[in-house]
Amino acid sequence: MADNVHFVGLVRGSAKVSLFERASLLALPTKQENFGLVLTEALAAGTPVITTKNVDIWPELEACNGGLIVDRTPEAFAAAIESLLDDPERAHNMGQTGHEWVHRDLSREVLSDRFLELYREAVTKPPR
Repeated sequence: MADNVHFVGLVRGSAKVSLFERASLLALPTKQENFGLVLTEALAAGTPVITTKNVDIWPELEACNGGLIVDRTPEAFAAAIESLLDDPERAHNMGQTGHEWVHRDLSREVLSDRFLELYREAVTKPPR
């Protein structure tokens, strides 16, 4: 494992982006994530992800085919990691479709427009 897994500690900014771009995949065996920002950061860099249904955006991840959604067991994660490492073309395609999804649906411009629309609705609707 020491030859293939690197624990780098806290990384920020362009150094983090560089690590995502060089990674074969990102595995997040989380117990609970409200959003899973690290997953979208990895996908933005074109890196496929492996996670669980304990991330609230798992349906979107599954729909965009940017990674694998597996049970939160060591066996499931090992099998998923192995499947992507054994099929680099599949992993690349997942990373690309995830990248496209993030940039299409989660860009600053798109999210800004969505928030502005929510604010407009909030201030124009009469109180209940």
